[in-house]
Amino acid sequence: MDFDENDLLNSNSFISEPDLTNEVQSDFNNEFKNYYKNEQQISEKRKLKESLDRLSIRSVRLEEDTDDQSIMNTNRFGVTASLKSLQSGGNQQQNRKTKEILTYISIDSRDRDKLLYKKPSYFKIFLGKTFYNVKTIRLSSIEFPNTNAVINTSNHHIYWRNQEDIVNDTLNAITKTYPEYSVQLRTGSYVSTSLQSEIANKVSLVKRKDNLGSFHYFLVSLDIDTDVVTFTSLILTQLSNNSLQTSVNTGIIVVTAPDHGFVSGENIYLVGAQTLAGIQSSTINTKQKITVLNPNTFIFEVNVNASQTLTGGGNTLKTGKIAPFQLLFGEHSTTIAQNIGYPLENSSELINTYIKSITNLYQAIITTTTPHNLSKTTNFLGKTCIMYSSGVSPNIDGALIITDVVSSTSFLASINSKLVLESYNSGQVVFNSITYNIQSISNYNTGTILVTTHTIHNYTLSNIGTDITLLETKTTPNLDDTFKLLNVFDDKSFVIGGSLPSGGESINNDIGSSGKISRFKPLTTYTIHISNIITSSSTTTLLCHNHNLQLGDIIMLKNIKTSPPIANIPYTIYAIPSSNSVVINTAINTFNTDTILNETAYLSTGLFTVSFPSHSFNKIISIQNTSGIPSSGLGSLIKVQTQLPHNFSNNQLIRFNQTNSTPSIDNSYNITITSPDTFTIPYSYPIISSGTSGIIGFDQKFYIYNSINIGGISELNINSKEFMVRDIIDKDTFTFYNNGAFATSTEKGGGSNLYISSLLHGFNGQQTNTKNSVLNRSINLQGENYSFLCSPQLSTMMNTGKVNNVFARISLSESPGSMVFTFLSNPKNFDTVPLNSLEDLEFSIVNYDGTEYEFNDLDYSFTLEITEIQDVIDNFNLSSKRGVI
Repeated sequence: MDFDENDLLNSNSFISEPDLTNEVQSDFNNEFKNYYKNEQQISEKRKLKESLDRLSIRSVRLEEDTDDQSIMNTNRFGVTASLKSLQSGGNQQQNRKTKEILTYISIDSRDRDKLLYKKPSYFKIFLGKTFYNVKTIRLSSIEFPNTNAVINTSNHHIYWRNQEDIVNDTLNAITKTYPEYSVQLRTGSYVSTSLQSEIANKVSLVKRKDNLGSFHYFLVSLDIDTDVVTFTSLILTQLSNNSLQTSVNTGIIVVTAPDHGFVSGENIYLVGAQTLAGIQSSTINTKQKITVLNPNTFIFEVNVNASQTLTGGGNTLKTGKIAPFQLLFGEHSTTIAQNIGYPLENSSELINTYIKSITNLYQAIITTTTPHNLSKTTNFLGKTCIMYSSGVSPNIDGALIITDVVSSTSFLASINSKLVLESYNSGQVVFNSITYNIQSISNYNTGTILVTTHTIHNYTLSNIGTDITLLETKTTPNLDDTFKLLNVFDDKSFVIGGSLPSGGESINNDIGSSGKISRFKPLTTYTIHISNIITSSSTTTLLCHNHNLQLGDIIMLKNIKTSPPIANIPYTIYAIPSSNSVVINTAINTFNTDTILNETAYLSTGLFTVSFPSHSFNKIISIQNTSGIPSSGLGSLIKVQTQLPHNFSNNQLIRFNQTNSTPSIDNSYNITITSPDTFTIPYSYPIISSGTSGIIGFDQKFYIYNSINIGGISELNINSKEFMVRDIIDKDTFTFYNNGAFATSTEKGGGSNLYISSLLHGFNGQQTNTKNSVLNRSINLQGENYSFLCSPQLSTMMNTGKVNNVFARISLSESPGSMVFTFLSNPKNFDTVPLNSLEDLEFSIVNYDGTEYEFNDLDYSFTLEITEIQDVIDNFNLSSKRGVI
């Protein structure tokens, strides 16, 4: 081994201590020692400060009361901080900062108190601990079962009423009103065919005649291609075995049906027929237009020829007579209406104007040698001119109706047929007692059609260009279509474009036989001018000519200044001294006469007039004893007179209500006709005193749909509200009062497609989700697309509906039965001031309309991210919650 001679570990040699005595003075040596000691002290202080600065709050175990590192449990303190505080007199500001603590909370509806909260759609739950200084609450995730089936508890009902019960006066023993029928569909997800079967099966389990008659039979069709949903109600009659007979090589089928009661041209249904002579059952089992041969036999024709002469049809064959009914989707909630495309309305019918005739309109253009002084703005509707020496063929001399103004020297006039021979510089025409020489008379070659109505149609020249839809026309070809209004020259006729072939015109004086159009501007509102005010100590009398108001009507005074003020305040009419004055139960001291004198003061009323040709409402104006013996031979007879012709038949069952005789004769009776407006009824004994009022029918309530704003009254104050017929003006007009509305002007309007529903209107054997062949809305078998997670403490989202406190919108993007995880949510931020403490939250799951989401006994869960703020001090790293300020 080699040894290093310089390595002291391998030698005994030592370095001798140097002798500095003679080289450094003692004063200098002491000075260096003092400097060295000072530097050591400074270094030790710096290290101590750095050690304190590195001390972390995480090393202080705040949750342990026995932690010897916690300054809360010791007397130790930061030297540097204390020194600085002493140096500054104790006013040194401590440096503070905040830090965020995130906590995730998993919330499961299964953890709710199921005694308090039966369903998972609503519960309140403890979060597991109390959170302090909460800054943000955010929805982190969700696991949600899509159980919101197409049909659920919010839309599983169908309600209807049968006209049969009204005709037979069948009253429910409990409600004392005409019976209503209903079914409840099973909750589930459906396609069109399965929902169609479910509806048909459920309604077939309900009996007619207030559950005392035969079972209902509905043909239900959900056409997914057209979105048209159809309910057809039938009363079935069983036929004997093999009641059908075919003839070889023809499509005519003879039906044997004893006492069938049908009439030629009637549409009936056949149900349950079997295939016969090569004619498929589906061809037979449908609607058929029949021809009656005798009371026991009728025939119909199909588009398939029979392969042989044969008797058959089977033993399940039934005839189905159409039975009018009315769906009641407007009076009940939780209905299936919206899913199958129906509006939230009762079945209704269009308020019509009936057509009297539809004919070609032949017009001649007449040109005068000088201006004729007619103009487009002149009111020439239906005015006539007198023609002399026209020189045309066929001759048109005599009175002609002016139909239009072409120019200052030319106008149109209606003629009976097209001119074969025109004329020039021949004849004179007289209008307004002025004679004009004629320059020419020729055919007006633009094809036009003249539509004449039974009643005033309400169209004027200002409506030219408006769309008019003709319905149920009997022309050839059929004119059921929409046309532009070309001209109006008479209040009972108008002109549209087109032409009809010879023999294609329709002329029939019977109402409804030539077609109809929707009633234009059927409603009229009223305001009433105030001509004077009479004051008293407790009431105020308003003078207003022919006010047509009644006790209990609510009115409002407009444009009137009084002391104390009474304008723009609803008042109920307190008394009616005459047809020209009303009294309100409030007193005034003085009033300003300016608006009365200038005729701007008025009563704002809810009085409406309805122009509805052949509305069918009627009232009783006389009830009195009469001589004679009832057909039963017992009791006495009472004579009843109606305001309008009653159109009843002998022995018809009629119900009366609101009669004021003594005693009241409110009940139903089989009547005997004595005149167009009178009949007699049997009664047990003579009445004590005669009556002067009553109504025909159980009630005269009605609903209006599809109105637009009129007279300053919103459509919301008209549509879908229940009203009562007030005064019957004539067979085409009646009034009602709307106590929730106040007109600001007298106006005729309401639109051109108003519908009415009552015990007289809206019944049909077939109800669809269309109006005038226009689809109301499409079939919706997808269920809801979303639901809301709501919490009153976490409301962060607005919506256009009525749902409040929305925290998240859950997208039901997966099919029913699947879990969904998609949501949209804003965090709940407490920006201004942190939430002091939080330990529980309230949650609900609702649909778009605010109804509870139906989980069908399933549960859901979600995760919340909660952010707390902790306030700490740099020098101590302590939370301010520990008391350090």
